[in-house]
Amino acid sequence: MEKYQDNVLIVIETLKKFCYSIVELRKHETCLEKLRIVLMQENVTNYSPQFALKWCEYRVPKYLRSSYTRVVYRLNDVYELGHIHATHLHINRHLSIQNKRTVENYINFLKTQKKYTPIVIVNIKQICERFCCFAQYYGAKTVDDTTYAILERYYLFIRESTTKYSYTQSLGNLRVFFDYLAKQGYTKGYGYSLFLHYRRWNVCTTLDDLTENAKSVIRKYKEESLSFPPDEFYHTIQYFSEKLEESGYSESILNFSRLCLSYLYLFLDRENIGYHRSIVEAWYEDVGASIFKTDAIRARRILEMYDDYTKEGDVLPDKRWHNPDSLYNHIPSYYKKILDIFLDTKKKEGLGKRTIDDYKLNCSKFFLFLTSHGIKSLDMLNQEAIKKFLFSDSKLLAKSKRNCSIVLRKFIVYLEIHNVVSRNLHLAIPHGRAVREKIVEVFDEHDKELIREYCKNASTPTALRDAAILQLGMTTGLRASDIAFLRKMDIDWKNQFISIVQRKTKKFHRHPLETATLNAIFRYIKYGRPKKAHNDYIFVISTAPYRHISGGACNSALKRAGVSITKFHQLRRTFGTDSLKSGITYAETAELLGQSSNETVHKYVVLDEEKMRLCPLSLSETGLTMKGRYGHA
Repeated sequence: MEKYQDNVLIVIETLKKFCYSIVELRKHETCLEKLRIVLMQENVTNYSPQFALKWCEYRVPKYLRSSYTRVVYRLNDVYELGHIHATHLHINRHLSIQNKRTVENYINFLKTQKKYTPIVIVNIKQICERFCCFAQYYGAKTVDDTTYAILERYYLFIRESTTKYSYTQSLGNLRVFFDYLAKQGYTKGYGYSLFLHYRRWNVCTTLDDLTENAKSVIRKYKEESLSFPPDEFYHTIQYFSEKLEESGYSESILNFSRLCLSYLYLFLDRENIGYHRSIVEAWYEDVGASIFKTDAIRARRILEMYDDYTKEGDVLPDKRWHNPDSLYNHIPSYYKKILDIFLDTKKKEGLGKRTIDDYKLNCSKFFLFLTSHGIKSLDMLNQEAIKKFLFSDSKLLAKSKRNCSIVLRKFIVYLEIHNVVSRNLHLAIPHGRAVREKIVEVFDEHDKELIREYCKNASTPTALRDAAILQLGMTTGLRASDIAFLRKMDIDWKNQFISIVQRKTKKFHRHPLETATLNAIFRYIKYGRPKKAHNDYIFVISTAPYRHISGGACNSALKRAGVSITKFHQLRRTFGTDSLKSGITYAETAELLGQSSNETVHKYVVLDEEKMRLCPLSLSETGLTMKGRYGHA
């Protein structure tokens, strides 16, 4: 019966905390003591809720039955939940003088607003008094003494004790109460109001939600961060939002930026941490995916732009920030030296910055994995450890896993060549799929006519942009990436030429332009391109920050044209195929496509049926025979 006595103590202590009267406490003590004696007399070794309720129903006097049943229900809650269920508790309102004055001032303020009926005001008063009393039970003598821990307790209590509508209404009125108190300077800030609003969606994070690595980063920069305290950070959210609006960002982006920064503010305010870029990075890396979900990348962009705002006093729409060093900074120094030498080698090979960043990121993940598994030297590296790393993150997409495997294999091979690790370790890493030869798809005459008709009828800004993109694809065979980054200076309007450095091959390419294509580009620049776009790119997105389009916009143009094929690269293949059909040589076609050799032009000739029929071979000439084959005697 030791557990019984412990649970009885929990019941009594809870009722004391909730300010139940001495008479009520004695009634509970008497009831639970009688029940204990009965359990011992009946030799019931393990407490049974059914036995206790039957005892109330059949063996307790009628005048005590209802009150004793309530006592038993509370004891049953403790056995089942570890605490008394909120539906079996009542908040006795004994307000302190300070809290009573605070609530009265708030109610008087509501009366001056003249938008609340007397019944609603009475209801709001009860809600505020109930919270103040609850906070007093947990040591908050005034509203100023309220903590996030008390708010969390109260949220769970209200959620447990009322219906969904009632708890939403109760928390909603309490949020307005905290907003009023914040404006009056009563509380730390607006964090309590935001907490009550966002708590139901499980986006209110704490230090307990972070990994040890993130916690160590926060401890390192906490003191430095307090020069930019949470309250100051909260007030800059509105100023930042106004800057975004001035730059032409849509209402949805403005709302999301406030949402994103509010989540961050709740974390900072709850843990009494100031704003610091390294702290924000550590927080985002650990909880970003779980609270922002599909909007995680957009949230990252908002945080980047806000950091620019804190330094420059303005948003920088065209700035693109990549930070592959966030994981690199956490790997041990002895691994850093090896990785630095490897990356220097790749730079000398002429690899681009994005590729180098990809190497740095994936190798940093690998070293952090080794460190977490106690492998502090590459002498200890074996094939089993490599396999465990490759299968350690089940959330990675197949493409990301394949990319990680390619990077890791090259790194391991490099280590093997320099005798840092034992030979053949790279064999533990699976190869990607073999290169496949695909059947070339091209647009037929019906699809071409649909594109021409769409370009002819284009009138809206988006349609004008589509028309210019599609005309370029049909008449020049340019890749989507080259069209996306096309600048005004790349076009020679007088001589009707376009000159670019291809993004894929880094080769210079010059191509003649048809008059219809130039006209389509001119119409877009004149009537479709946003006037607020001050950069040099020809094709830009229609909303702020008005940066250049992506290759996906070219695919979208095909979709809006209503054709059967929606891969923009097929326009390039169609252009190449049509060139060969018109009698242009391989070398000339390769030059028009901007290719350094004609090795890949064979992809386009397979569809030239007329020329293919000119070179048939008979089976007798080849020495092949159908005899013995399926269906042939």
